Amino acid sequence: MLRASKPKTLEQRLDSRTSERRASPVHYAVLFSGCSDPGRFEFKENLHFACTAAQINGYLPEDIFIFGPVAEKMYHAADAPSREALRMMMSYLSENLGEEDVLLLYLTGHGRRTNRDYLDENGIKQREKISMLRTPGLFKDISEMEMAAWLSALNPRTGVLVYDQCYSGGFAQRTGKGKYVAVSASKPDEKSNWNTFAKAFFRPFTSQVSKPSVKEAFSLALSEDMYAVAGKQTPQIFSDIDSSTVYLG
Repeated sequence: MLRASKPKTLEQRLDSRTSERRASPVHYAVLFSGCSDPGRFEFKENLHFACTAAQINGYLPEDIFIFGPVAEKMYHAADAPSREALRMMMSYLSENLGEEDVLLLYLTGHGRRTNRDYLDENGIKQREKISMLRTPGLFKDISEMEMAAWLSALNPRTGVLVYDQCYSGGFAQRTGKGKYVAVSASKPDEKSNWNTFAKAFFRPFTSQVSKPSVKEAFSLALSEDMYAVAGKQTPQIFSDIDSSTVYLG
């Protein structure tokens, strides 16, 4: 269980780290929920599973940043989820995450699919479908392109990206490149169901006995998530590198 830490605000936490240049590798975990509904217990549980998996795999409490609803007595006070908070976090990582460091990013909440108009290299107007992280009543939606831009500014040794909102495959397909392995609960044009896949994916990493690779955890989750087994969602994995050689720690 994470203990209450000082300072409490995200800005204070990040500012306090500037004078603490630590030896690499540092394992950073950014666990973010775009859903502010306290009644949606699955978001709380999934943040718990992600945090537990991170801790068991060597992530220190001071390197775990939680944004969103958490179960009472489970964590210290989490940082409030907002577009600005996530941008601040990613900006900090762009300046401080080293090439030997490791990143775990978990993005959950609600998702939607929409059109985006843009000009191609010839100046001709084009339209494409994109995925968005929906945050009703909380802050402006975040697009898969924005997440890709934030991540492209980082240079970790490896990064494990997990998305489980509806249409999350758009995020995984867009960001599972370079040194990142990206996992999603569904295809880009498909809804996910009750955010169950992330829990099935993180569960193998909570074992005190074995340390699975990302590919192994993904394969296990395919056989354990009831909606994936029933064909009601199609989890995806994207990467330019061999995910069987990538571990959470």
